[in-house]
Amino acid sequence: MLEIRRARVDEIMDVLGVLEDGRRSIARLGIDQWQAGYPDQAVVEGDLARGSCCIAFDAAGHPVGTLVLVVGADPDYEPAPVPWLTEAGAVYASIHRVATAARVQGHGVMRRLFGYAAARAAALGCASIRVDTHPGNAPMRAFLRSRDFQELGRFELSTHGEGSRTRIAFERLLGDASR
Repeated sequence: MLEIRRARVDEIMDVLGVLEDGRRSIARLGIDQWQAGYPDQAVVEGDLARGSCCIAFDAAGHPVGTLVLVVGADPDYEPAPVPWLTEAGAVYASIHRVATAARVQGHGVMRRLFGYAAARAAALGCASIRVDTHPGNAPMRAFLRSRDFQELGRFELSTHGEGSRTRIAFERLLGDASR
């Protein structure tokens, strides 16, 4: 049983702890993403202040997953030369800063987080969800394809990141928000 909801400001350490597990998972893949301090406490504080940070807790109340859901134009995706599935001007949501606690990886937490995000985005009138990942993150690419996201091409991050800024763009139309 998972409880998924928007994170509260007093849960910043829970979010940062899950992100640290994500940072270690990415490092094991040999990827330079998230290895130079991003996302840091200031980034998470901003996510919390905007109400865009979501958190998952297990039945015992332990934090097991997090993601950021942003509705509206994304400064990294707007200039990207990607053949998006939605037309210019369509309202979409973006998912960023996704991580699960190490002890629950492979137990469906990310699937549930993405389902929550899709349902929330659909309820807010979004036509699709966009997300990106590092080209070397084969597990995340496979996960996104399993959730009906379409791989649309590579682009360079324009607003943040460290190491390689090349990412692969994915998008999923929200006709079926339950996936």
